Amino acid sequence: MVIARAKYRDAGAADTAEPTILTAPLPPQILPRALATPSLLAHILSDKFCDGLPFHRQEC
Repeated sequence: MVIARAKYRDAGAADTAEPTILTAPLPPQILPRALATPSLLAHILSDKFCDGLPFHRQEC
């Protein structure tokens, strides 16, 4: 999984020789340190609660 983050030049640094590069913060994680993506979690929850499928019958 690749998360693209935008980089910006600081507008206040126009008068200095070295522009300051700022990177956008990471989006919040649903489960820290997990490999589960938001789409996988949505798939599991929709199978469980919308379709009434038990966890042991789900297949990803």
